[in-house]
Amino acid sequence: MKVQNAMTRRDGGGQALAEIALALPLLLITVLGLIEFGRVAYFSIQLQNAAEAGAQWGAETSSNTPDFNAIKHAALNDGQNVPGLSVTASRACYCISSGAQASAPNCSAGDCSGGTRLIQYIQVDTSATVNSLLNYYLFPSSFNLAGHANLRVTQ
Repeated sequence: MKVQNAMTRRDGGGQALAEIALALPLLLITVLGLIEFGRVAYFSIQLQNAAEAGAQWGAETSSNTPDFNAIKHAALNDGQNVPGLSVTASRACYCISSGAQASAPNCSAGDCSGGTRLIQYIQVDTSATVNSLLNYYLFPSSFNLAGHANLRVTQ
C-alpha cells in the first residue's frame, strides 16, 4: 500500500472557490432576469384577460346603447392584480351585405340601406405601466403593457 505525502497532494478548494466567485454573479443575474420576465408575462396576460372580460361583458349585455361604465368596471374587476390599470371602451358599427362591409358612423339601423344589416362590435383596450423589481443598467426601469379585445355584440 502506497502512502502519499501530504506535501505532494494538491488541494482544489481554492480553485473551486474562485470558480464560484466568478459564476455566482452571472447565475444571480440570470435568475433575476427570469423572475422579471415571468412578472412581465404575468401582467401582460392579466391585461389581455381584463380586456377580454370587459369586451365579453359588453358584447353579451349591450343592445343598441352599451353601458361603457359597466364594461370598464368588468375589466377593472378582472384585472385587479394589475397596478395602475386603465381601461378604455368603445364600439364600432358596420353595415354588412353579401360580404361587403361599410362603416356605420352613428351605429343605428338607419345608417344601413336596403338589405344590409347592422353589426356592432365592442372594443376594450387596457394598459398599465409595471415597474421593474430590478434597478440595474441591463434591465429597463418599467414596462408599458397593453391588452386589446374586440367582440361582436350578440343580438
